Amino acid sequence: MKTATIHAQQKWEYQCLTRKSETYLNKELNELGQQGWELASVIFGKDTKGSEAWIAFLKRPFVGHSPGGSGGSGEAAKSEGVRAVPSFDADGEEFEIRSD
Repeated sequence: MKTATIHAQQKWEYQCLTRKSETYLNKELNELGQQGWELASVIFGKDTKGSEAWIAFLKRPFVGHSPGGSGGSGEAAKSEGVRAVPSFDADGEEFEIRSD
């Protein structure tokens, strides 16, 4: 019997951070790293006001919650209008679609 493998596409949320000094940038990057943010890229260039600054681009996996929200709560997801999606039960010889 053939086995099908289904992979969900990873969704991301992004954040841009602008700081004038390396010291402040490093401090904030360390704090954001503890919250699950990953540095994707950093450049030294002019900000929107024309001043030279460090501009960092960060990403983290999207978990379906609003920024500052608790995330992971089934009740919160229901109240935000997020619906459960049927999933595959790949245990055993037969595939079944289940809704949790």
